[in-house]
Amino acid sequence: MKKLSYTLPVAIIAIVAALFLGYSQYRRQVILQECKALSSDRVKFTLSDGWIDRVWQRLPTDIVVTISANPTSQDNAREIRIRDRLKSMGAKDVHYYGPAMPWPQ
Repeated sequence: MKKLSYTLPVAIIAIVAALFLGYSQYRRQVILQECKALSSDRVKFTLSDGWIDRVWQRLPTDIVVTISANPTSQDNAREIRIRDRLKSMGAKDVHYYGPAMPWPQ
């Protein structure tokens, strides 16, 4: 009977650990897909790739959005799309860089 009393807590801990690792991998894939989509829109950023990011992916840092000097309606739509994506990711400290602007340090 004593052996059965340890089985339930161990099973609960294993299930919680599996759920956490499953969600963390789902989150990692979502972040990596968003970063790939943002890269195709000429957004530069630094994405950390340490051992902790295999368990819990951190958000990109040093985000720089390249804007054109004479924006068209397509450029404006692109900037709005990028701004919405970055906002949904929870990104902070976003820099905008145009042809007449110095590169952010």
